[in-house]
Amino acid sequence: MDSKGNVLKEQKIETEEISEFIKPFKNHAIKAAIESTCNWYHVCDTLELLGIDTVLVTVGRTKVIAESKIKTDKLDAKTTAHCLRTGFIAESWIPSRKTRELRNIVRHRLSLRKEITRFKNKVHSILLRNGIKHEYSDLFGKKGMEFLRNLELKGSDK
Repeated sequence: MDSKGNVLKEQKIETEEISEFIKPFKNHAIKAAIESTCNWYHVCDTLELLGIDTVLVTVGRTKVIAESKIKTDKLDAKTTAHCLRTGFIAESWIPSRKTRELRNIVRHRLSLRKEITRFKNKVHSILLRNGIKHEYSDLFGKKGMEFLRNLELKGSDK
């Protein structure tokens, strides 16, 4: 879209096709707006490598998109382009690759901790269901684990 709002080129493309799509506009200042969806990292990195100024859109805060009655990717893209052109777009901060990587590590660690807690709670539940009591302050410590290994459970609780 040019500065007057005229659509210069319109096409649904995959991330790998961005470079080819923008070739006719290489001598112009290109600015891209992308929605903060699950694949924005990859799209943003691709645009960055191509030297394209990129804005991450917070759709929920860009009222005209969030409140539109007719929701299609094509209409949302056009509306986003108009909002970008006119400066009425709610931008999100784009963290650096290093920051994103650190965030992913922290999220993954948190996810693993939740899984560990879930499994420990399941073990406690199995013990309660079978009327098995223990005196361990830390059931998952060295002595508690030995106790668990030596338990003889029946049926589906094995």
